[in-house]
Amino acid sequence: MGTNHADVLSAAEEAVLQASLVCRHVQRELDRVRAITKDDKSPVTVADFASQAVVARALRARLGDVALVGEESSSFLRDPAHAPHLDAAVRAARTVWPDVSPAALLEAIDHGNVREVPASRTFWTLDPVDGTKGF
Repeated sequence: MGTNHADVLSAAEEAVLQASLVCRHVQRELDRVRAITKDDKSPVTVADFASQAVVARALRARLGDVALVGEESSSFLRDPAHAPHLDAAVRAARTVWPDVSPAALLEAIDHGNVREVPASRTFWTLDPVDGTKGF
């Protein structure tokens, strides 16, 4: 899929808008959505997972198969013990992605797990909510 700079900028703006709407939803629901902790004890919230998924989805929809290096992995949400967090992330993503399923959300999060990008390829990097402690 051929793209020009205006297309890339427009796709990025749309992705950021969608992610900001998801984060605002989570902020409004903060009493119901508690911060969760990854194995390395760094904070992560439902907003991190949901916003990474919607950014990946938005970029792919507009730009095709983009290379995305994102901070989050779906492994935490795939653990049955964390089903409430997966449900909360799906609810948050539905703010901008009404028909999202848990499987689609997990796949979109993992689209951000590109770890090796050829030097000749353009790629995106994403830290969904930088400074989550202050979120």
